[in-house]
Amino acid sequence: MSKPDTSGPPAPDAGFTLTAMRRCQLLRRGDARYDARYDTPQARRYNPRFIMIEARRFVVFGRVQGVGFRFFAHDSARREGLTGWVRNRDDGAVEIEAQGDAEALQRFEMSIRRGPRSGRVDDVLVDLAPVAASRRDFMIEP
Repeated sequence: MSKPDTSGPPAPDAGFTLTAMRRCQLLRRGDARYDARYDTPQARRYNPRFIMIEARRFVVFGRVQGVGFRFFAHDSARREGLTGWVRNRDDGAVEIEAQGDAEALQRFEMSIRRGPRSGRVDDVLVDLAPVAASRRDFMIEP
């Protein structure tokens, strides 16, 4: 029994499809098995070098201080892979600045609009914020 030849790219009629993630891995490594025939917009979408970073500033009103809202926002942001900070304001609101992938920011916004079980979110103001390349983590500020 001989093994099939897997040294080169498969023939177009072989029924072989690369996942977008695998294409990007091969492309980044400069692997000889990468074939431009399989390069698609989906593959470029998953390439981390081409992720569009956005930043937003949220001001959350309601019963959001003293109920663990900052820790809730911190956990939600870390789960989505966002960077930035969250802090209490003097007027009883909570201010959040987060940056990351646009889809992750949308999921984060939905999460903070729900809030923790012990709190109540009445309103959320959302503004664009400048992207800060120096941020590496999401922090809780006093």
